[in-house]
Amino acid sequence: PPQLTSYFQNFGGRFAPFINISKSPLLNMRPILSVLAIAFVALLGAAKAQVTLTPEDFKAGLDAGEYDAVIDVRSQTEWDTVGHIEGATLVTNLATSGSPDLILGCKTCTIVVYCQSGNRARQAINRMIDDLGFTGTLYNGQGVSQWQAAGFELVKTESATPPCVECEKCSGVCPAPKEDAGTTSNPLGSLITTAMALLVAGAVGQWVL
Repeated sequence: PPQLTSYFQNFGGRFAPFINISKSPLLNMRPILSVLAIAFVALLGAAKAQVTLTPEDFKAGLDAGEYDAVIDVRSQTEWDTVGHIEGATLVTNLATSGSPDLILGCKTCTIVVYCQSGNRARQAINRMIDDLGFTGTLYNGQGVSQWQAAGFELVKTESATPPCVECEKCSGVCPAPKEDAGTTSNPLGSLITTAMALLVAGAVGQWVL
């Protein structure tokens, strides 16, 4: 019917600039798209970045009482045979499938995580953030190898119970619990949402004009 033909002609004409990429107003937004892409990659990198402590900084922080907990993520055998950093809590194999139950009350605390060389500590921190919902400050304390190479000693004592296991009884040792996960703000998510909103608004503005 003539009415239907006319409708599709108008519809196609309306969206022709977007279908024909050589004439699309989106091409004028290439600089903006490039900047947004670079910013997005940088934000993702920042979200995954970890602060790695030198043995000297690690020891100084311990002596100053700057950490709410020190977590050893090696195996029970390594803990028993090699020894550990004084005051540490053993959470075996946390980098992979080890149970985090012992430290789930420490999600908002300042924690140093270490292993043999630092690799498992890095994996454990990623797991704590991505899968277990930790929002406090997490440091990679590297490993007992670097600790001993710096001239510091290991001990063979019982695994410590971190005071932040029950934060409501910590007398201020740990930060106050944050809001429920459903209402906690996500800075990275907010930035991405804002960037996408600006992109859509720009595209619509170009189309209307």
